[in-house]
Amino acid sequence: MNIRLSIIAVTVLSIVCMAWTINRAPRKARKYAVTGTIFEVRMYCGGAEPENDVLNPKPIPTAGVKLYIRHSKVNTTAQPVFDSIVSDANGRFRINLAAGTYCFVEAWKTKKLVMPVNNQYEIWDTTCYRQQYTQCDYSLVVKSKMDSVSITLNRGCPWGQPCSEYYGPLPPSSPPVNSGGGQPGHQE
Repeated sequence: MNIRLSIIAVTVLSIVCMAWTINRAPRKARKYAVTGTIFEVRMYCGGAEPENDVLNPKPIPTAGVKLYIRHSKVNTTAQPVFDSIVSDANGRFRINLAAGTYCFVEAWKTKKLVMPVNNQYEIWDTTCYRQQYTQCDYSLVVKSKMDSVSITLNRGCPWGQPCSEYYGPLPPSSPPVNSGGGQPGHQE
């Protein structure tokens, strides 16, 4: 009778352990469709006096903008880039992401932080620059499907970048900075 009871006990225990192990097996995270548009605001960079709407630019959908994605609340190379998005001809993008917090950054923020060098025309505030580097260009918290994400990137003039003071000559006329992102002094 003891052997029979032992066999039954071992069998029941084995079934319970297998059921527990199966329930503990990692499951593939559910992913949600995230769609939206990337806009740019291009600042007026000089020349003849423009129309009022040029002095107060509006966000415009922009094609070909690439943003890299990290699982993080801030930009840090401790969290690797795991994916990217590129805007289409209408500025639209689509990606599938699991629930979580994401940091979208431009190419220069995916590399190790390198401080720009002061020169005869430009002086850099390194504290400000480090802060700009650690900020996400866009932060996103995904909890479910999202179909109207709006990412706006500001594009300044080459001599008016955040964290720098420019003392050099200005060009006589200059169109708005082309799309392509990044900060001065960085190779994309």
